Amino acid sequence: MYDPDRGIGLAPFDAEQDSKFFYRGFQHGSALSFLDHALKSDETVVALTGGNGTGKRTTLRRFLEEEGGRFRSAYLEEVPDNGHDFLVAVLQAFGFGPVEAERSELRNLLSVFLVQVQQEGQKLLLHL
Repeated sequence: MYDPDRGIGLAPFDAEQDSKFFYRGFQHGSALSFLDHALKSDETVVALTGGNGTGKRTTLRRFLEEEGGRFRSAYLEEVPDNGHDFLVAVLQAFGFGPVEAERSELRNLLSVFLVQVQQEGQKLLLHL
């Protein structure tokens, strides 16, 4: 409880964002429209950019709530410095267990996973 005497039950700037507090102002509404268009088309890579605390993660959460199960999503809190560790982190973020493999094997595993997801009619959303 943040301040029950004033009727505020939650901390206003909690580290864990909640999409129920999403405000569909012009910029965030535009971002949702952009995501909707880009991810429903055949775009391979989509970048939603903005400074710290501007609502990127909350906007993505709201988008995923509205879209239901069409997307598989994962979030990387920290992006590794090198390609090998990045591939491992991406695979683990999408539910793979610890992976011990060479970089080429990791790329192949990710490629197979991407094809499988596409065949299931879904798309992947990776938030860095």
